[in-house]
Amino acid sequence: FFFNPRRTVMALRRLVAWLVRLAGGAPNHLALIMDGNRRYARMHGLASAVDGHQRGFAKLIEALEWCRDLDVKVLTVYAFSSENFRRSHAEVDALMKLAETKLSQLASDESLHKREVRVRVCGELHLLPSEVRRAADAVMRATEKYERHTLNIMMPYTSREELWSAARRCATSSSSSCTSSSSLSVPDECGEESSDADLSRLLYTAPNPPVDLLVRTSGENRLSDFLTYQASDAALVFLDVFWPALTFWDLLSSVVRWQAFSAQRRWTQFHQNSNVVATAKKL
Repeated sequence: FFFNPRRTVMALRRLVAWLVRLAGGAPNHLALIMDGNRRYARMHGLASAVDGHQRGFAKLIEALEWCRDLDVKVLTVYAFSSENFRRSHAEVDALMKLAETKLSQLASDESLHKREVRVRVCGELHLLPSEVRRAADAVMRATEKYERHTLNIMMPYTSREELWSAARRCATSSSSSCTSSSSLSVPDECGEESSDADLSRLLYTAPNPPVDLLVRTSGENRLSDFLTYQASDAALVFLDVFWPALTFWDLLSSVVRWQAFSAQRRWTQFHQNSNVVATAKKL
């Protein structure tokens, strides 16, 4: 018998994840704002900001494993904001080359195929260099038949542009699901619920469910134009740790906070419903 520290840690991690799921479930859709790569690189004396982004990609692969242990079905990550094109040409070019390399690696990643993870690259893809678009298309085609888990890589992306795109498509659509552009802004005879469903079907993340838990690293307490529609009812957790330094225990604590948030919301709804029933009986 040989002691294997790595396997022991993995077994412990999976046991703890199972216990946490047993106690209060797990979010079906987790969103991550992977912030702090550049600051991590400066703090640790790395050669360039790109080295920080490389560490960040390695952390994403780890996070996929953690999500599997926690039974998270959909993971959506903020990989590159459309506004990041405003950075220096040297940094943007390096990031695009890194994206091409990493997307190509994902297409042939054995663990990804073993876990049956469907990868989708979503956003304003026309803004990406042709090499990156080809790499994105390759990984999406290689994993398009998988249904067990989904990884949405948002790049380049802003929620504002996503909503404008969905609104334009809905306004010009001749399908029965979007009867008029006015249904996007004000309730009409179709009702609010119908218009909300119409818009949701046109978002980049469709047909995935709404976000349950959104986590941002680096200590910043803002959404930075990320999934503002999909995460409108989500629990928000802001962690004071740079993305490459994130640990399983950081993510686990976020899930536990989501469990507390969900339990509190269920209790509030129950209490409100009880009050309504009591009032109705008095009448």
